[in-house]
Amino acid sequence: KIYQFRHPDLVFDAFHCMYAFSIVIVMEAWSIYIFSSKIKVLFNVIFVILYVGVFCKIALECYYYGAINITNLPIILSHSFKNIQSCLYPRRFVRCIICGIFNVGIMVFTVHRSFEEGANSLSTPILVILAVNVAFGLSYYMVNKILEIFKNHEGEAGQRQWAMRFFSFTFFLLALVLGLVAMFFYNKRHASRNFTPPESRNLNNICEWMDFFDSHDMWHFVSATALFLSFIFLLTIDDDLLDTPWDSIQVF
Repeated sequence: KIYQFRHPDLVFDAFHCMYAFSIVIVMEAWSIYIFSSKIKVLFNVIFVILYVGVFCKIALECYYYGAINITNLPIILSHSFKNIQSCLYPRRFVRCIICGIFNVGIMVFTVHRSFEEGANSLSTPILVILAVNVAFGLSYYMVNKILEIFKNHEGEAGQRQWAMRFFSFTFFLLALVLGLVAMFFYNKRHASRNFTPPESRNLNNICEWMDFFDSHDMWHFVSATALFLSFIFLLTIDDDLLDTPWDSIQVF
């Protein structure tokens, strides 16, 4: 969504998104029933190929702003290798490198975790992958947004824009705080898909909240509130640009 703000012509349509979610759901369901070491190796090879492929695709899209396609890919690769000592977009390059380091770390952790005894669900790694990348994307956009704000001198007309920004940033901070609280409750859950039903049942505990809700219930309540606030943040982050002509909006 935040990528579409500055690049309305570069979007992933609903079909691609649904295909991606379908693959993720199939991989997550498959991971629960894998006990053999050989099958785990096959599963992780597929997981790593898909992970690296998707990351490289998104990183190239973010760096070249969607300029790459099948027809001009050889030309761009040839130009890149000839000018390997210089960087066309330093800020975007640093962003891709840092994001790549985070994702490689998550990938290594996921693969190492999968070889532990018994089956290991992909539920938590998928949640971590999505949360880290969304947080990184939001942080990158917020930093650029703040830099854009301080570079522009708006005069008297800036008071209304500053009010819009204040409420938008407030929603972002509240969503971030509640997201961290939600992760705390998620880590305290009293069940596990990696165990058999009897073993998972042994993890059950007395409901701590209002003598009715357990930590998993609180995870859903708090995370839903954090998601709602993040959506409000996304809907309002660029309201200060409503009166700005499209050709005057900075691209980042």
